[in-house]
Amino acid sequence: DGFAFPKFDKEFVKTIIDWSPDIIHVHTAGNLMSFAYKLRKKLKVPVVATIHTEYYQCTKDIVKLKPIAKLVTKFLIKKNFKSNYVWTVSQTCKKQVLPYIKNRQVEVVYNGTDLADNEKYIALADEFKRQNNIEGKFIMSFVARMVKLKNIDLIIDAMEIINRTQDIDAKVILVGDGLDKKYFEDKVKSLGLEKYFIFTGMIRDREKIATIYKASNLVLFPSVCETSGLTQIEAAAFSTPTLAISGAAPSEAIIDGKNGLTSKNEAQDYANKILQAYNKRTDLEAMGKNAKKSVYVSYNQDYAKKLLSLYQTYIDE
Repeated sequence: DGFAFPKFDKEFVKTIIDWSPDIIHVHTAGNLMSFAYKLRKKLKVPVVATIHTEYYQCTKDIVKLKPIAKLVTKFLIKKNFKSNYVWTVSQTCKKQVLPYIKNRQVEVVYNGTDLADNEKYIALADEFKRQNNIEGKFIMSFVARMVKLKNIDLIIDAMEIINRTQDIDAKVILVGDGLDKKYFEDKVKSLGLEKYFIFTGMIRDREKIATIYKASNLVLFPSVCETSGLTQIEAAAFSTPTLAISGAAPSEAIIDGKNGLTSKNEAQDYANKILQAYNKRTDLEAMGKNAKKSVYVSYNQDYAKKLLSLYQTYIDE
């Protein structure tokens, strides 16, 4: 929200003040957080800040210089901790921020999704396969921004290794847009892997995204820069397991071989796990069912009540 300047929008400011909220929750360390702190002083209400960004990796990807990235990270995390209460979205994220602060409590509140499986997605998934001529194929998908930071190179490199050793009847659907989309398209072509990949571009329709999860046998999410990620949670809503990187935040709820798969952040090992999934479909289906039970987090009424209880505690305090 670097270009958001709410304090200059008098009508917006008046609306918030007239509304007189009991609590303010911000999800960014930018200008909106500064605005929230000014409102706190005026309205005398608590502020909750959620840290769900891996500041160091994201900053280093932009500025390239580690010392500057560390300084920016320290500044942004300390800004979050000017709030009354701090949430993170995973234990992994909590470990990342603790070195920058002292004597402050951090609450872990996991991400969830409003996506939910139902019978209509069976027909929608079948139609998607027909439209893309991928019926009967082993389908893998990746849903996120098309940037190098998401470690998409690992997927392509793994498929190149597989292509050199055996010809599998599979498709990888890369869903998303981003600065490096053309780079990935060119890399796939240069390695002669066009037969395996489908680039859909940006899909904003949530039902279409859900359909792709439902149509997939396995979701690929090799990103190591996430503080949690939604992909593995959304995939689990449709009993589709995820292949993530061991030790990275998206793998936090995944037990390798039980409710998903994990690998080293290395192309050969990632390729081996893809082949494991490809060759053992029955095991993979069982992992998907377990993922629905243990990785999937739904924003149902019970989850909403839990958050409401936390808010009420903060207000009472």
